[in-house]
Amino acid sequence: MPTDKFGNYHFNRQRADAAGGMDKPKEKPPMAPDKSGKDEPEGDGSAHTTLHDHGDGTFHTESHDGEKTEHPHIGHALMHMAGKHSVGRHFHAHHDGGGITTHHHTEEGGTEGPHEHGSTEEAMDHMGSVMNGDEPNSEDGEAPENATDEGDLTGF
Repeated sequence: MPTDKFGNYHFNRQRADAAGGMDKPKEKPPMAPDKSGKDEPEGDGSAHTTLHDHGDGTFHTESHDGEKTEHPHIGHALMHMAGKHSVGRHFHAHHDGGGITTHHHTEEGGTEGPHEHGSTEEAMDHMGSVMNGDEPNSEDGEAPENATDEGDLTGF
């Protein structure tokens, strides 16, 4: 028969532990943040962005510091947020029964899109060029006509 910490006998270990006033497990200390700077978004981590639906297929985002940005499409809004809150390349694809619409954001620039694709293969090729970093901007070295910097919605 098991005993509690006072030496009293009990029918099973659970009762012995309960009667003995088991010590509470120690809480683990919070993990220290990674100070290496690797793969951290800009800022102190306290930033947040809210997404607002206009009900007509357009959206706007508001950052914690009051910056408001209009977006023509949900994909554009999502890529804008991804670019603000994390590093690296981001790609969003949407299929609404017709073609495939894509948006993306890279380290080098703002949010780009919408790009319309007639097939899955076209969208996959586009994603491959974006993720590999070899998507051409344009023949004359300027940004594509549907490229936008954060907050600038040319053609919106």
